[in-house]
Amino acid sequence: MSYAKMILLVLGFAPALVAQAPIQVPADFATIQAAIDAAVDGDSVHVAPGIYFESLDFLGKGIAVKATAGPLETIVDAGGVDTVVRFISGEGPDARLRGFTLRNGDAVGRGGNGGGVLCASMAEPVIEQCLIVQNRASNGLGGGWGGGVACINASPTLIKCVIADNTAVFQGAGLFTNGVNAEPSLLHCIVWDNFKEGGGLQNVVDTFGGQTSATYSDLGSGFPGVGNINAPPVFVNSATGDYSLMATSPCIDAGNPLGEPDIDGTVADMGAFPYGCSWSDVGTGLEGVTGVPVLGGTGLLVPASVVTLSLSNAKPFAPATLVVGFSAIDAPFKGGVLVPAINLTFAQTTDFFGEATFGGLWPTGVPSGFTTYFQYWIVDNAGPVGFAASNGVAGTAP
Repeated sequence: MSYAKMILLVLGFAPALVAQAPIQVPADFATIQAAIDAAVDGDSVHVAPGIYFESLDFLGKGIAVKATAGPLETIVDAGGVDTVVRFISGEGPDARLRGFTLRNGDAVGRGGNGGGVLCASMAEPVIEQCLIVQNRASNGLGGGWGGGVACINASPTLIKCVIADNTAVFQGAGLFTNGVNAEPSLLHCIVWDNFKEGGGLQNVVDTFGGQTSATYSDLGSGFPGVGNINAPPVFVNSATGDYSLMATSPCIDAGNPLGEPDIDGTVADMGAFPYGCSWSDVGTGLEGVTGVPVLGGTGLLVPASVVTLSLSNAKPFAPATLVVGFSAIDAPFKGGVLVPAINLTFAQTTDFFGEATFGGLWPTGVPSGFTTYFQYWIVDNAGPVGFAASNGVAGTAP
């Protein structure tokens, strides 16, 4: 019997009601591209930490490809011979890429356009919390545009991404947009220190009808848009690949004040890493009567620090179980995905507002870098099989 099935039986969840399991890399397939090849619309591909030396093509599929540990630990490196990721077959917004570093791409084999990401043929993917860095758009077959991202008659959405330290022979070292059907949008992104080879800072370039829109982003070119800034983002150490923010960064709490906050409850920061936050969102919840329940964590995971988990948007007066795990298993059940391994559980009941909190002092003896996973499951007859679930969150000790 598989480990996931044992967990289902322990919790009393009938396997016949289980949703399709995520495809795991490298457990199910050794490479990310092999997993994409096998996936069908609606599938999720979960990628474990590591460096993957390959170039990816979404092949027109409406699938989600997610790094389970985030961009610092999960890197796709194209080896300087191809674009890192391609959306060139009309992918829609259900094609999603989240949580990777995309580096060392060279578009020489793709007409010279789009070293890190190439979007074409009316593609509209969503790219979230990615570092698109140290890529190149070389001349190739007359190209040389879009060192970080090239949008050729395509309109991707980029959220909480960093596009930095990319180069291009001609135009758009950071992001290049071309064509009347090219309308990429950026939210809470940082586009900085991208250079045209031979000299000249060149972050965002629109040509031939293309139009990039950006809000609450830091763009070195002073790009127009609500909440945009033009100031050095003050990365910790971009030379070593650490694009997190230092305490003096103007990107901290500079996101949309009316939008979704960072997972620690503060106003969203720009870029891929919320400043000073021990918490990250690592899983998609399961919708119930009020929508998808939302879980967030606050507090530094250091001994004797007050740590609080806050659940909201759940069914009022409903039995709820907080599951705590010392690893992530992403096991499918009840129409959703159980993120944590089941090491501890705590029974609660949501209040009149559909909220619940759980907290205390963080214990001593937890090693630096150790990650703990949390998720709420709520009895809710509006869920697929009588349950709703929050997103999973991960807390990492500094």
